[in-house]
Amino acid sequence: MTTRPESTDQKILERIRALLSKAEASSFPEEADAFTAKAQWLMSKHSIEQALLEGDAHSTSARSLCIVHDSPYASQKATLLSQISRPNSCRAVYESGRTTSTVFGFEHDLAAVELLYTSLLVQAGSEMMQAERVGGLDPSRLKSFRAAFFIGYGARVAKRLSDIRDIAAAEATQEVGEDVLPVLASREMEVSDAVREAFPRTTSRRPSLSNGTGFLAGQVAGDKADLGPRGARLTNAS
Repeated sequence: MTTRPESTDQKILERIRALLSKAEASSFPEEADAFTAKAQWLMSKHSIEQALLEGDAHSTSARSLCIVHDSPYASQKATLLSQISRPNSCRAVYESGRTTSTVFGFEHDLAAVELLYTSLLVQAGSEMMQAERVGGLDPSRLKSFRAAFFIGYGARVAKRLSDIRDIAAAEATQEVGEDVLPVLASREMEVSDAVREAFPRTTSRRPSLSNGTGFLAGQVAGDKADLGPRGARLTNAS
């Protein structure tokens, strides 16, 4: 079965990178969110198209990517990475002793997740500084505020990304039929198998929160503009 040429992947990644760069550079939160939403839409659309092209031929297989999280807040950044990996058909496993996450997925999805994660760190940092300026925070609570902010921000952003992914999958189903969902499910199973093979004893953990104000500020920052593809309004669950 024919697969998409590598040059096409590079062109799409460049478009995603350009959109995320615009999001990082914007001083208007809603505009930044709109650029990020467009980037996610393109990521989802390309991922689904690639999955359908490859089909059941298994011409490619799940791979892994290692990302080292800078201190401080390495654990919270790992949570953000995990939260945005799932809407993009990837899975992230965090090793706290090494402050390292291993992300599993197909090559084009991994590249897109890495771009998105790097951009969202920049955007989250900008939003966090703004929240601190207007919040009049007690300096003794600054560390816990920032840690909680990352978690709240990631939760809201992940929900928005999932909504966009669902819309892309629904539109693909309308265009090419019900074969879309089994193909996507098969690829997700392959990613899950790769995780289990590399990390047979992983455990789930709930992020530790000690600052409700920071968590709420992060959610507000991640939820400012529910702008999806083509101006659709996406409803976020509370």
